[in-house]
Amino acid sequence: MGESWQDRISMAFSIAELGIQSIPINALIPVKGTPFGDLEPIKKEDILRTVAIFRYINPTADIRIAAGRSYFEDGGKEL
Repeated sequence: MGESWQDRISMAFSIAELGIQSIPINALIPVKGTPFGDLEPIKKEDILRTVAIFRYINPTADIRIAAGRSYFEDGGKEL
């Protein structure tokens, strides 16, 4: 929704400091007519990088794809 890579990395470290063990990652799916409907969809590669960053910084946490599974042919199972 417009966050920078630095924002994502900072969030991953904040979550690690809090000891969160279940991390949902949501990828915006723009829907016309909604407040964020005109935003550019996130690229599949950026979702994968985000998951990898969170996994690296939070190695024991469960990383869950909570929204955006439709970007992947297998529904996100490859993640």
